[in-house]
Order: sequence, then C-alpha cells, then structure tokens
Amino acid sequence: MNSLDSGLSSFANSVKGGYTLKLPLRIEVVSFSHKLAGENGCYPFIPPDENTFQYVFDMRLLPNPHTDPDLKDKTGLDGDVQAFVRPSIDPNQWFVMANDINELLGRTARVETDQPAVTIRFCLGCVGGNHRSVAVAQHQFDHLVRAYGAKVESITIRHLALETQGVVEPPDGQPRGFIKAA
Repeated sequence: MNSLDSGLSSFANSVKGGYTLKLPLRIEVVSFSHKLAGENGCYPFIPPDENTFQYVFDMRLLPNPHTDPDLKDKTGLDGDVQAFVRPSIDPNQWFVMANDINELLGRTARVETDQPAVTIRFCLGCVGGNHRSVAVAQHQFDHLVRAYGAKVESITIRHLALETQGVVEPPDGQPRGFIKAA
C-alpha cells in the first residue's frame, strides 16, 4: 500500500469510527498584491520546503471593484466589495480546490505522531491586493474553516497588502506584509 492509499485509508477509518482525526496539517490562505510583490516585500512566496505545498491563484481576471467610485476606497473585507466580487467566482474552481484539499488531507494523514505538520498555502493575488484577492481569500477561508476546521491543526488567513497599509495587523512574530520562513 503506498502512502496516499495509507493516508486515505487512515482518514476514512477516522471518519467511519465516529471521531475526527486531527491531522498534522496547517492551511494558510494569503491574499497579496502583484503590483507590490517585489518592491515592498508583499510577496508570499518563500522557498518551499518538503512540508509546504503552495498554490497560486490569479484574481486579476475578475471584475475590479477599484473601478467603482463607491468601492474604490474600501477593501475586500467590506461586505459591498464581497457582494461585487462574489458573483464572478466560478464555483467549479472552488470544487476543484476542495478536491485538492481532500486529496492532500488524505496524503497527510499519518500513523506516526512525530511527523512534522504539512502546510498547504493558497495564495490569491490581484493588482493592488485590496479588493478581489482579499474578498476571494476571505470567502475561501470561511469555507475552509467550516469544512475542515475540526480536522486540521490550524487554518489561518493573511492579507499582505492590507498589512503593509496598516489596515490589518500581521500575526505575532511575522513581519508586516511578508511571510517569514519557519
């Protein structure tokens, strides 16, 4: 039996047994700005190690709330910006992402308890990192917490462009607008 089959079997057994197996898995959702990526350190892509899977999604194809004068000075944390962006989100894309997460959950289910946690990082970027990437990241984060919150070690969200502007604070020990390598 290969490690994927073993992991999926362990995960399936935990669900069948009527209890939740807390997997050594961390999920990070990160919004960022393509425009600021190089110049201000607002770039989530640290060199991955063997325990980090990183997926990058480009939100620049979605309609831009920045072009609406009523939304320009708001962020993706605001409900009216989320309402502007949400109809453009392709539900099939999230279905694919959910399937990827389910597969990775199976892969990371380990019998050995001394294994380090695996991190899955979803990076969502748009031009300024204020509207589309933030709204979609927040939407995805809320879904992940509902679907996987009890099954994984942690689920976190960061909005790097908003951190560089002082709109939100970075987590303890992390620099503003940048992900520090572990």
